[in-house]
Amino acid sequence: MSWWKIWSKKSRSAPEKRALDFGMDLRIAFGDGRRIWTEEENLVDCLEEVLLERGFKCEKHENHLVLESGLKCFPRLDNFEPRAPSGIRTVTTIEAVHESKIPAGVFEYQHAIGDDLKDALRQGFTDWMDCDLPVLLDLVNEELAASTAMVLKKAATESTPETVRRVLLGPPIRASVGPRRSPASPDPAAPASGHEFCPCCLLTSSLAAFQDLFNGDEFAGIRLYAVRGPEGVAQADCRINGKAFPAGKEALIKYVAKWPGTGIEFRKQYVVFEPRRNVPG
Repeated sequence: MSWWKIWSKKSRSAPEKRALDFGMDLRIAFGDGRRIWTEEENLVDCLEEVLLERGFKCEKHENHLVLESGLKCFPRLDNFEPRAPSGIRTVTTIEAVHESKIPAGVFEYQHAIGDDLKDALRQGFTDWMDCDLPVLLDLVNEELAASTAMVLKKAATESTPETVRRVLLGPPIRASVGPRRSPASPDPAAPASGHEFCPCCLLTSSLAAFQDLFNGDEFAGIRLYAVRGPEGVAQADCRINGKAFPAGKEALIKYVAKWPGTGIEFRKQYVVFEPRRNVPG
C-alpha cells in the first residue's frame, strides 16, 4: 500500500513549534495496486471525540480545544506512512498551553498504528490522555488527583531566599510479555528496603542526567520511555519539552539492565518540573 496525496486546511493561530504542519482537515488518498480510496479526518474533531468519551467537557475552536481547566490542546499530524498489507502508522503531537502555568506551551509526540487513519489518530490521542494529560491537569488545577509529588528545596543564601521546586510524577505505564521475576524473588539491584517499581523509579534511577533540571528554575515537561526488547536489547527515549535529550536516553538504557526477570517490557511516564518559587517568609 502506498499513499498518494494529502490535502489539508492550514491552521492560522496555533503556537509555532515545527515547520511541518498538515493542518486540521486531513484527506489522504491510498492505493494498493488494486484500488484507490480516500480517508478523511479532522484532528480537532477526533481529539474532541476521545476526550468526550472520557467525560471531559471542552470548548472547540478551529485548531484547538479548551478544557474546563483552561488548558488549550492543539493537535497536529507530524508524519504518517502506510503499513503493509493494511493499516497506517501516524506520528501526532498535542501542544498544551495554559495562560498562567504553561504560557509558552509544551508538546509531545504520540506514535500509533491503526487499521485506518481515524483508528491510528484515536490511539495516539488516547495514549496522550493516559500518560500526559493527568499530569498537566494536576499542574493547572494545583491538586494531586493522579500524580505523585516531590518537593525540592534550595537553601537560602545571603543574596537569595529559600526556594522550592515541585516535581509532578505522572502515573507510570508498564506492560510486559514473557516471564518476570516473581515477588518472592526480589530484584537484586533494588535497595534492601526498596521496591521493584514505583512512580519515582524512572526519574530517580537516572537522576544524574537530570541534575541541571533539579537545580534549575524553569518549567520542564519530561517524557521517559524505556523498553527491554526481544533478546533483552535495551532501548529508550527521553524528551524535554518535546526535544530529544540524549543524556536521559543513555541513563534510561542503563536502568533497563537492572530490571528483574526476562521478556519484553516497557515503562513510560510523563514528569513535570514546576518553576521554582520562593518560600513564603
